[in-house]
Amino acid sequence: MPIIPNFPEDLMNLHHVWHSPGAHPGVPSRVHQLPSAGSGLEFLTFHRDYIARFHQWYDAQSFADQAAVAPWIKVPDELQRSDLGWDAWVGDVDRISNHPDSFTSADELGKFIESGVHNQFLHGAAATVYNEPVLATFHSPNSTHFYGIHGLVQNWWNTWEARRPRPAVSGTPALIQGRFGVPGNFELAVPLASGGLAHLWRNNDPVEDFHWEGPISLGGVLGQVDAVTMIQSNYGDPGNLELIARVGGSLQFFWRDSGPAFTWHGPSQFATGAAGNPVLVQS
Repeated sequence: MPIIPNFPEDLMNLHHVWHSPGAHPGVPSRVHQLPSAGSGLEFLTFHRDYIARFHQWYDAQSFADQAAVAPWIKVPDELQRSDLGWDAWVGDVDRISNHPDSFTSADELGKFIESGVHNQFLHGAAATVYNEPVLATFHSPNSTHFYGIHGLVQNWWNTWEARRPRPAVSGTPALIQGRFGVPGNFELAVPLASGGLAHLWRNNDPVEDFHWEGPISLGGVLGQVDAVTMIQSNYGDPGNLELIARVGGSLQFFWRDSGPAFTWHGPSQFATGAAGNPVLVQS
């Protein structure tokens, strides 16, 4: 069953408009266009979250076939044909699969995959081999093979995440369960031994295998941070992250918007003479 019946229109439109801004007015679109900073990470996170949303619908259908939408663990042998252009991508796929440490960030990895083997080979070759022209269009999620392709991309990202170095941390961290995702992601802020802070988060949707993402560095200009506290407020939808860091005797305020850019702002000093671990609440 390569073509998925009764595919939800809103889910299809979400993918279409992400790749083609303005195609469906009122539907959120891509924030960072290739090859700008952030576009690679957005490519990876959008498609990971899209697959999770797809499974929330698909798994409840009587015709659901998990084997048909299972992620590929490698580029299928039937796609590795010279007449399809495979020879031009062997080196790139080898780098992605076997040398992920050659990418300094998930953003660099995502841009490399999207602009290269994803856009220029995988979808087109699969459309030809499996005789599914829809795979070469923005309506490709209608094909079960779409989930093999993007499952492979997710596996590549997972490999990079597992092998990349982690920064040394120090000081007192803060952990909350927020309102992003279902049932609510873990949000962690922790001082870095090298100075400043790191923000990491864990996607708590079981479909996402509870993996951690980040770190996003912020506040490096502050030097050594001693302790942090963080909440998710009722500003924004579903709520901005609000963070206070103690740096020596000063208190520094940061906040992160609720999307779609998810940008951290700050620091802004608002008090001095502080000591111990700060605590932030919204009453």
